[in-house]
Amino acid sequence: MKNPRVHFCFRLFLIVAVLPLLALFLPGCANDESFFAGNYVQQVQPVVIPAAPAPNPFAQYDNVFICAISNQWFKAVQALPTPPPPGTVVVGFQLNLDGSINDLQVVESAMDEKYNSLCMKVVTDASPFASWPDEMRQACTNGYRDIRYRFDFK
Repeated sequence: MKNPRVHFCFRLFLIVAVLPLLALFLPGCANDESFFAGNYVQQVQPVVIPAAPAPNPFAQYDNVFICAISNQWFKAVQALPTPPPPGTVVVGFQLNLDGSINDLQVVESAMDEKYNSLCMKVVTDASPFASWPDEMRQACTNGYRDIRYRFDFK
C-alpha cells in the first residue's frame, strides 16, 4: 500500500517545482504570462552556461603539495611549548620537476628568527615532494616553479 503522505508530497513537488520549469521549455508557454500565478515572470531570459574551464595541470599536484606542508605545519605548531605570537612568515623556494627544492629562504617576516627557522624546517621536512606529472612538465618547461608559501601564526 502506498503511503498517502509521500504521494501527496510528490504531487506537491511536481506542481510547485517541476511544472513551472517544464513550461519554460514548452513552445509558447515561456511567453504566456498568464501561465504563472501572479505574473511574477515577465520575460524568460536564456541562461548561458559557460564552457568548463580548461583543466589546470597544477591543481591536483598543488593540492597534495599544500597538504604535505600543512600537515608538517600543524605538527610543528602543536609541538611548540608555548603558543606563538601572531604574525606571518613567507618563505620562497624553487620546486623542481623531480620534487626537490632549492634556494629556500625567508622572503618576508614579522616574527622572531626561531619562527622563521621553524617555517623553513616545515618545508624541508615535507620535502621531497612527488615528481611532476607529464602535464605539469609540458606546461612549465624551465624545470622549476618559484613558490611563495605563507605561514600565519594566529
